[in-house]
Amino acid sequence: GKTTTSLMLTRALEALAEVAANSDGSNMPDGVLAALAARPDAPYAVLEVDEAHVPWVAGQLQPAVVVLLNLSRDQLDRVGEVRATERDLRAALAGLPGTVVVANCDDVLVTSAAKAAARPVWVSTG
Repeated sequence: GKTTTSLMLTRALEALAEVAANSDGSNMPDGVLAALAARPDAPYAVLEVDEAHVPWVAGQLQPAVVVLLNLSRDQLDRVGEVRATERDLRAALAGLPGTVVVANCDDVLVTSAAKAAARPVWVSTG
């Protein structure tokens, strides 16, 4: 899932330079902030971000790349309806014209959210 993918990206980028990362899975805004504060001079950051917080975090950081793997109903008690999360992601991605969005086209909700991106890159796990 997200933590494994983040760790793989972190390890790959560490071959190039220092990386700020929250590879331990602390994917709420406090964990993202802690990862960035721990390595403020790192030229790269790989940040796992909880889907409910992606719009705010992405708006603050204006990332070069966003990776969207899947959206599911795994935490409805916390995030509410998954369609609302998808709509929030779509609106956030539409506001990031310079961001490359790597999106899993096998997930219909990810596809819907990423269609708003100015620079989508579609990938398939199948």
